[in-house]
Amino acid sequence: MTGRQAAVLAAPALVVLIALPFGTTHVVSAAVAVGLTVPVAFGTFWLNRWMADRHPLGGVVGMLVGTVLRLAVAFAGGAAAFLLAPDLRSAGLIFWLWLLFAYLSSLLAETALLVGQSPLAAGGASGGKG
Repeated sequence: MTGRQAAVLAAPALVVLIALPFGTTHVVSAAVAVGLTVPVAFGTFWLNRWMADRHPLGGVVGMLVGTVLRLAVAFAGGAAAFLLAPDLRSAGLIFWLWLLFAYLSSLLAETALLVGQSPLAAGGASGGKG
């Protein structure tokens, strides 16, 4: 993984900075949301690249597996954190909105990197033997 790729995948962590003006509840909710989504983005990006290098359909399978992992960790982990942490439970909808925003931000960053690595984005042929 290059430094640029790591920076793009870590960029959704800036969500916490967006939450600063809104107070402690927002900052805690955003920080937990980032903790649940950004590390998974690194893992699923690596998994997708690893699978794509080993099989022609590995990229597709990697995206499917990555989607399941991302959803499971983000939202099952979010549910566990919500139920176990009184601060998050008192935040209510605020926490879930920050989690959704962090999830979508990390998904966007990961997808942008993966599209940039595809043969079509790199100027390759769009099919057939060429």
